[in-house]
Amino acid sequence: MTLTPYQKVLLWSGVLLLASGVLHVGVWLATGAGSLEGPTTWRKPIEFGTSGGLTAVTLVWVLSKIRPNAIAGWTVALTVACFVPETALIALQQWRGVPSHFNFASSFDSLVFSMMGIFIGIVVLGIAILTGWVFVAPRAERATAWAIRVAMVFLLIGQGLGGLLLANGFASTGPIGNASIVGASGQLKVPHALAIHGLQVMVVLAALLARSRLDPKARLRAVISCAVGYAVLLSTSIAQAVGGRAPLDLDPTAWLLTFFAVLLVFWGYIPSLGAARSLSVRT
Repeated sequence: MTLTPYQKVLLWSGVLLLASGVLHVGVWLATGAGSLEGPTTWRKPIEFGTSGGLTAVTLVWVLSKIRPNAIAGWTVALTVACFVPETALIALQQWRGVPSHFNFASSFDSLVFSMMGIFIGIVVLGIAILTGWVFVAPRAERATAWAIRVAMVFLLIGQGLGGLLLANGFASTGPIGNASIVGASGQLKVPHALAIHGLQVMVVLAALLARSRLDPKARLRAVISCAVGYAVLLSTSIAQAVGGRAPLDLDPTAWLLTFFAVLLVFWGYIPSLGAARSLSVRT
């Protein structure tokens, strides 16, 4: 795959973010810094670096499946690349030993948090632009085109859930570390993470299908199965969070929906994995 200049910018942004995540894993292990929970923890630069890096690198592939447009491409690349300074500010606060989020202890801390908000707002703008772009300018076969459309919708929903998490944090009167908690035990960060990484779930499926010998209708059925299953899983997770229930505190209906959702996701992957494996054996 030959990369355009704007894809290269996005790729290197992803590489930097992933390197940051790995670096901070090393720091955490080397320093024996303890828990990965709480408002001041190495989990944050690890999590944001790894998640942002995976997202940026995956979007390079997504851009390869839509018709090139230099203006839109550079807009998406430069806006999504703002993951880098946002994550750098999170790491800065952790190295200073202070919370990165909802920290208004000093004017500097307030400025850092405000800048983080500005950067992530720019990222969301780029994601929204790319989401619209994949609907109007695909250059992939039907199943792949729909897989990346669903993937981008999941990613955009993830950004919306991130906004809900921030709103909950501002409304919270408890400790800083409780920003993601709703009610007694609801965890907004769980559906937030699920939605964001629905991008990888659908893109990996699309990549496997592209290497398979499945006919177009079978590929589309696999995409639909995975998309519906993941949407049900995400919806159940959101209901748990906003209902104030812990992620695994599932009632019988929620257990049934979760089982059904996971089954549908696997139902989409199994034929594509089998077809891709048989193709690799033949080649």
